[in-house]
Amino acid sequence: MTGSTENLVLGRLRHISGRVDQVVEDMSDLKHRMSSLEHAMNFVKREVNLSEETDARGPGER
Repeated sequence: MTGSTENLVLGRLRHISGRVDQVVEDMSDLKHRMSSLEHAMNFVKREVNLSEETDARGPGER
C-alpha cells in the first residue's frame, strides 16, 4: 500500500475504534439503568404484595 492509502485505512480504523468505544460506553450505561429499573420493579412488586396481604386480612386484622 502507498503511504496515503495506509493513512486512509488507519484513519478509518481509528474512527471505527472510536465508535466501538462509544458503543461500549453506551451499553455500560444501559446495563446500569436496566439494573436500576429491575431493583425499582422488585420494590414495587414487594409493596403490591404487602398491600394485597393487608387487604386480604380485612379491616381490623392489621
